[in-house]
Amino acid sequence: MLKLFVKSRFYLTVVNLSNMHPNQRPYTLTLLHVRLPPGYSANIAVRPRAVHVSHYRDRNMVLISTVNEKDVLWCISSDLFPFNQTLTEAYTAVNLDGPALAIAEVRHETHLYSLTDQELPPLVVRQHMEPPKKYVVLTSHGVQVFIKLRPVDLLREILREGRGADTETLKAFFAVQKEDQACATALILASLQSDDNREVAEYATRAFFVYGGEPKLIPMAPANLFSTSTSFMPHIISTPAPHHFQQQHLPTTPNMSQSLAPHGATFEVVSPFVFSSKHNGLYLYLSRILRPVWSRRCVERLAVDYKTFTV
Repeated sequence: MLKLFVKSRFYLTVVNLSNMHPNQRPYTLTLLHVRLPPGYSANIAVRPRAVHVSHYRDRNMVLISTVNEKDVLWCISSDLFPFNQTLTEAYTAVNLDGPALAIAEVRHETHLYSLTDQELPPLVVRQHMEPPKKYVVLTSHGVQVFIKLRPVDLLREILREGRGADTETLKAFFAVQKEDQACATALILASLQSDDNREVAEYATRAFFVYGGEPKLIPMAPANLFSTSTSFMPHIISTPAPHHFQQQHLPTTPNMSQSLAPHGATFEVVSPFVFSSKHNGLYLYLSRILRPVWSRRCVERLAVDYKTFTV
């Protein structure tokens, strides 16, 4: 990694991406990614200069800078884009009522994940059981409290403002989040059992079915009849899906089905299909509810009165 005087970072690799073999010696430099400083992306008109207070935790950065002798709070987060191949961040800038003296985050302990030493998954994976982040800023005029919206909170506001209609903002949410992730987020709102959420639950249910799509068949080319697809396969539970099978180089003739099939039987090629986003979103939603259970131990050893028990 190289760091320039403008604080941009260049991520390099010492091997060729098209010829990656284990244990090979470095022989070149290939540029992988260029990361600009926080708040310095091309679509930001006003950039956070003269930063004098900062806070970072869990993929979220809060900066306080001085612009025209006024303090501005910047929140830069990648929570909306956890699975993008390149770094993508969203930002919000809010004017403060006075010079900022300190900033702190009001943390909520998550006991389900505190039992393990694993790194926390992205927010979209655990947003159904965590409250939104809350930041407290102490200024010379008082205290200001800011709440950062989770993706599910953002979807709730979009549905309320549009009253469940197919607005451009709702379409943009499903496009940015991708349909599978957005359907899983919509299920969180659709499953909430409360009188205050009844109307939003109906809107979320409608959005789930409207934007969830339908399963589709993939037309197979003759050369790919014996190759497998690496699409979503729920029947493979405890082992990863194989990336490929060894392809058999067989001629593609009109009599292929008769030559491959046993005597007296017919061979029918079935085209693979892609599951709908409704299907994949339901799997994601259920797996995220069960995720903390799989991380916990099934049995524990307890010592009581100098005796060891397995519970």
